[in-house]
Amino acid sequence: MILLLLSYLLYDDSLLFPPDTNNEPAIGVISTSANDVRRKNSGNFIWLPGNKKDQIYNRDSIFTGDGSQAAIQLNDGSLIQIQENSLVNLNLKNGQMQLDLRFGQFVGNGNSTIHVKTGDDEYTIEGKDAKFEINRSQSGNLDVKVLSGNAEISGKAGKQNLKSNESLQISKKGAEKNQVDAKITLLTKDDSLMYRAADKQPLPFAWEGKGPLDQYQIEIAKTEDFKKVLALRTTTEQKFAVKDSLKEGNYFWRVKGLDDRRKVIASSAVQKFYLSYMLPPTITSPEDKVTLKNKALDKGEGLQASTQVVWTADERPLRYQWQLSKTAEFTENIAEKTLAEKTVETPTLFQGTYYTRVRGIDKDNRPSPWSKTHAFNFEVANEEKPPAPRLVEKRIRFQVPKLAEGRAPSAATSPQVAWTSVDVAKNYRWEIAKNAKFVGAAASETPNTKVAWTQYKPGKYYFRVFTKTALGQSSDASETGTLEVYGDAPMLNAIPSVLVKNDDVRATAPAKESRATWSPIPEAKTYLVQIDKSEEFANPTQIEVPATEGAISMPEPGKYFVRVKAMNESSQDMSDFSNVQTVDYVFKHTLKGPDLIEPYDKTTIFLQKDMEPFIWLEWSSVPDATKYILEVSTKADFSNVVISKEMTSTRFLVKEKIPYGAIYWRVRAVHQDESLNSDWSARQFMFIHQRNDGF
Repeated sequence: MILLLLSYLLYDDSLLFPPDTNNEPAIGVISTSANDVRRKNSGNFIWLPGNKKDQIYNRDSIFTGDGSQAAIQLNDGSLIQIQENSLVNLNLKNGQMQLDLRFGQFVGNGNSTIHVKTGDDEYTIEGKDAKFEINRSQSGNLDVKVLSGNAEISGKAGKQNLKSNESLQISKKGAEKNQVDAKITLLTKDDSLMYRAADKQPLPFAWEGKGPLDQYQIEIAKTEDFKKVLALRTTTEQKFAVKDSLKEGNYFWRVKGLDDRRKVIASSAVQKFYLSYMLPPTITSPEDKVTLKNKALDKGEGLQASTQVVWTADERPLRYQWQLSKTAEFTENIAEKTLAEKTVETPTLFQGTYYTRVRGIDKDNRPSPWSKTHAFNFEVANEEKPPAPRLVEKRIRFQVPKLAEGRAPSAATSPQVAWTSVDVAKNYRWEIAKNAKFVGAAASETPNTKVAWTQYKPGKYYFRVFTKTALGQSSDASETGTLEVYGDAPMLNAIPSVLVKNDDVRATAPAKESRATWSPIPEAKTYLVQIDKSEEFANPTQIEVPATEGAISMPEPGKYFVRVKAMNESSQDMSDFSNVQTVDYVFKHTLKGPDLIEPYDKTTIFLQKDMEPFIWLEWSSVPDATKYILEVSTKADFSNVVISKEMTSTRFLVKEKIPYGAIYWRVRAVHQDESLNSDWSARQFMFIHQRNDGF
């Protein structure tokens, strides 16, 4: 704890040496301090840290180190900005400020008179709304540049009047007046509205610099005279994102240009911006770039319709300003309203593209940023596509009833499909098929909202419904429903596929079997199963089984189609064929397992010293292998793997220590298709340490 305290005191010795005013009056305060800034009283030999808000007394000295800056706000309203690597003594003489610039540079502004002393020479600068920069080189030469306004510089050699962007170079040979050809134009729009969702989020600024400018300084202040700079940042780019902590409100900003000696040779105009922490509303409807289709009656003035604009916002806004325009720049506003609600009805609109935006206004009448502009294409037609019906039941299960011999199914004994009504519908078209893509579907039209399907047979079907208007326009399809009919035919279940792998490239695919199961049919004695590689069952293989399952024989790889029907005790048809299922038989040649070459199986290895082994493990190369996986274990089941490596080489040098005793190792070849990886090759060797001092 004591060491920590001493370390802090070495870092900040202001606690050890409190400031001494030496009975001098206070003449100003440090308004900004960046990096290494120090100050010293005239009667004190100790340099103290110069912190923000520290008082400055008459005859104080200010020092700035490399990459450091300080701004002194004098009591008379003048602002002095001391640049890096500078030493300035401040002396109030006869009510006027005298600055002794030992070395470095500073920037001053205001309307008061400032006396500058450099060595044996003394100059008087009288400003008229002026901002000026003074730099003293190592040779003792003095450069005075007026950044804005007008200033009069007088000395032993006479007087010189300087205007904005003019400089005066003073040496022992005399004074030379120059015009600096440098300019900064602010690109960020004046009086911009900027916002943050949280403090210290970046605020983007951009400008364009012309002339011999190496660096730029952006300044932000609450007042246009920049008496108190709140943010000061330096950059080599012509843009900067300010992250300083700033409260909501109006601010002024400007940019200064520095040459290769870090001297200010140009200054931009002053612009204003407003910083808001109020978030913009979010338009939820219509979506951006959406096409809105509307229906309307033509009354001779062209088709027109209106729509709603809806948005969300946090609790801060009390009302909203909403705009609708024909241009993205909102130069042609069609409608503009101020309202408390978060929704608004547009006026009637013709077909075209429109732009809308909204912003919030709080209790202090401060606006938020505009929301993101939403563009929408507005289409108006006599009639739009009608909505699709909704199915009352999406899944229907129907058991075939027992009918008297020769009696056809009626509406009362058939499955019923129903849907909701649509106001603009004249008829409904309904479709039913054996596949979800509705290939070969049966279709019919009805004015009713339900239909009885009398043409059913056992199996699974898919159905959907469309709305049709009086003009014959059809809606999109409803959701797809399923109809499962049980009764006079078995329902065949999905059949597991078969995958066979073999690492012998000369091996041929063996015959394989899978198992099929289906629903029972009452009173059925046997079932006839048909298997064919053709979906039309042109030449099927047939087997008859007494149960509701059977073996599906597949002599060779491929896709097989299977169906089944019930048979009576006379081996006559008792039902139609079931639904068709497919089963795949896939045969793949996998990689051959690598042959383990070295060390030989069950090899005993003796080490002469207790150190890491250097043992080569080697195996054969496998064609088409992309890499190999090596595992070394102390257990035969490889439950304790001590080395696991992936490599493209067929050799591996064991360098690390491994336990003595039985060591097992194995390798497998890896294919680009992981399903074709080889099996593991495995061997073991004995690893025994034996010390023999005779060697």
